[in-house]
Amino acid sequence: MAENQVAESKIITINSANAVKLNGDNLSNIIFNFQDVVKTLQETTNTISLQSVEMPFSIYNVDYNRNKITLRITLSNGNTSTSVLTLTEGNYNANTFRTEVIGKFLASTTYEILMELSPTTGVYNLTPKTNALQSVTILFNGTSCNKIIGLKQDTTFPFNINNPSTFNFPANFLGVKKLSLYSDALAGNNIDSRSLGENTLINTISVNAPAWGLITYNNASLNESILRNTFINRIDLQIRDEEGLLVDFNNTDYEMTFILRTYTDYKERLKVGGFSDLVRNERRDNAIREVLENPEFEDAPILDKLKQLETNEKTDTSEYQDAELNILLD
Repeated sequence: MAENQVAESKIITINSANAVKLNGDNLSNIIFNFQDVVKTLQETTNTISLQSVEMPFSIYNVDYNRNKITLRITLSNGNTSTSVLTLTEGNYNANTFRTEVIGKFLASTTYEILMELSPTTGVYNLTPKTNALQSVTILFNGTSCNKIIGLKQDTTFPFNINNPSTFNFPANFLGVKKLSLYSDALAGNNIDSRSLGENTLINTISVNAPAWGLITYNNASLNESILRNTFINRIDLQIRDEEGLLVDFNNTDYEMTFILRTYTDYKERLKVGGFSDLVRNERRDNAIREVLENPEFEDAPILDKLKQLETNEKTDTSEYQDAELNILLD
């Protein structure tokens, strides 16, 4: 900010335990009903910055956003059916995920499949285990864990145990790598590649902890954004992943601290008389004029002095040279 501005700071600390929860125990869409967070006056600018975060990394790499596989099975007699495998939410690696998919496939279709991960490419391959199945087709539309299993498009896996078909890309169990904080109340002038323009993004947090660890953030650069809103009575907060999806903290509370700064233009203020002084001066002028116009005081010794004082008063305007009064007169 400019050198001729002064700033006042306000610390805003939020704990998700105190919030109104719009998506339940997920804790990623919340509201805090504060009172008078911001009341903008003229000649002021408000900025917001995220100061610190303490957040348990309780987000699963297979959550409600990424736990479905939609597939079509074709039997050797030509009959087809469609099933949706809903995987149990949790933190998986390549082996535990493979076990989960095989188990859910058997429970849903009563048939067995083989699913292996290549140790050199990290790509899954799959094939039906029984010749009662002619093929299994994983459908891209309806499969929400496509990036985890490495699926690019509809992929058919025929019965050929000796020559299994592979998915398109390596499996990915990294999970959420960055969290983005959005708020309508605290929106500034930030942009991201998803919207290709200004949106309600206020900051991002890199996930710097393993599963079940503690994500921490400290604003070392003290970056701040100018607030769009001039009046704020409540603060909303949405926490999203890289795909813009609201995350699930599994009812694990977190804390954040924001710094609200108000910049005000600084003006040197001169010492000036109040309104009572102006009234008093007016009364004095009237008293002098009354004495001068009254014949009873014609020979009074003070008459000459009053005449000189009146003359001086008429030509001297220094006492009314007031910076604030001039602003009003202009």
